[in-house]
Amino acid sequence: MVTTKSIAADLADLDERFAGWRAALAALAPMGVADSVHLQAAAGWRRDQVDRLLAALAKRVAAGEAPLLSQVTERIVRLGHSGRARKIFLLESAGAAVLRASGVADAEACQLSDPTVIGHALAVIDVRQAALQAQLSVATDRVLRGSFGCTLRPDNLVTLADGTRLLVESEQVATSHLLPRLVDSLRRKLKFWQAGAPQDLPPVVRILLTTAPGDFARSLSLWQSALLAVAEEHGAPLPCRFAVQALDDFLQAPDWGEPLDSERWHMLRDQSDPRPGAGQRKGAGAVALTAPEDFTGRQVSLVLRAIRHTLEVQAATSEGDRALPAPDAALFDIAMLIYMASHGPGRTVLAQAGIPWASIAMLRHFLRLRPRLLAALTAEIRRADRAGAHPQAVLHRMLLIAEVFLRHFGFGVDGPLHVWAATAGYGDPDTRPYYIGVQIRRGALLRDPITGLSPAPRELEVTLEALRWLLNALFIYAGDVGLPRPAFW
Repeated sequence: MVTTKSIAADLADLDERFAGWRAALAALAPMGVADSVHLQAAAGWRRDQVDRLLAALAKRVAAGEAPLLSQVTERIVRLGHSGRARKIFLLESAGAAVLRASGVADAEACQLSDPTVIGHALAVIDVRQAALQAQLSVATDRVLRGSFGCTLRPDNLVTLADGTRLLVESEQVATSHLLPRLVDSLRRKLKFWQAGAPQDLPPVVRILLTTAPGDFARSLSLWQSALLAVAEEHGAPLPCRFAVQALDDFLQAPDWGEPLDSERWHMLRDQSDPRPGAGQRKGAGAVALTAPEDFTGRQVSLVLRAIRHTLEVQAATSEGDRALPAPDAALFDIAMLIYMASHGPGRTVLAQAGIPWASIAMLRHFLRLRPRLLAALTAEIRRADRAGAHPQAVLHRMLLIAEVFLRHFGFGVDGPLHVWAATAGYGDPDTRPYYIGVQIRRGALLRDPITGLSPAPRELEVTLEALRWLLNALFIYAGDVGLPRPAFW
């Protein structure tokens, strides 16, 4: 282990040449990571002073000294940050030893390596630095204790001049795949306030979203979906509220006011959308198809409700009168959500052997949310019944039915997304006599439009499995999902 004694003699020149350099290094302590602007703000320096310190530290390393910090070489996506890219640094063991000797008792070397986790940590430090520049006290990534042993670990806990404390969370881009995590995060906070939060903590959680320009509304909608799901379980009134703002907007003019400025903060609703019929809880008989007991756990139920609200919003805003909609990548998210309801990780072998009722129920519900698609599929299936049962006719009709589904999302069947109908080989035990095949010819089709990152091979494989299952389910489970069963099936 690196000790203070072994490096103290080598730091005298830094103390002499760079007054305040230890304060710059301390910017790394709370999360183990910081960027050049954070270092500059912590020391009260100009950018060229930080550059000179970094050059001096690099010379020490070249001379064989232990590094105090290291620069991140991997690309870190920082949505909402514009202008010159900032250098990002991780705290090393020697640097942590120096900070402990300087009074930062809990300083530890950074163990972060995942780019997404590093990006979140930097967003947390963005907020911390904004609070410090406003002369406010702030505790970062520390345990907050409530009544009855209940605890919470907020990203930042900011104390105002009058002693009021504000709980501020920094969140990355929200996607439908992260809905379970969003639901869990909200439930933990509601549990904390329900058990008894400290009296000096207003019942408001401020959520700062790190999003690209134009993507805030989508992330806000997903957080709203998650809260509606949790509120349905918890019951009204909720013990705390949730306010959301884009991190970039907040940093341009930090707002620590209490009560909240309604012009800047978006309050998440704990009741359904006021549009007639939108978001209302359906009666027990509204969905005839129910999943077996194995798939009715609390988390699955909550996530399905959150997905339902998201799909309702999409149905209300995306269903235009266009006969030929532009390709909508939501197809892949929806396919994954439906598929993973019954095919997610952690299922027992016995559950895997059963009928995928949860996925079937999700598909049925989705088709109800898209009545135009349901009507188009129904009409095409009935038209297919008049074509006879010759194998070539069956394959042709199957492809036409799959094409109706894909066309609804603006996709064809013979481009980067390749879809075909085929017959299984003689004696092939792995497929039905007729099936729909799916291939993604170009991985860029699934590239994240915000981060620009392509999916990992396993993620691509699972997405293919999900879309393949969904298209085949239109035939295998036609009657269960509200479609007429094709005569040839």
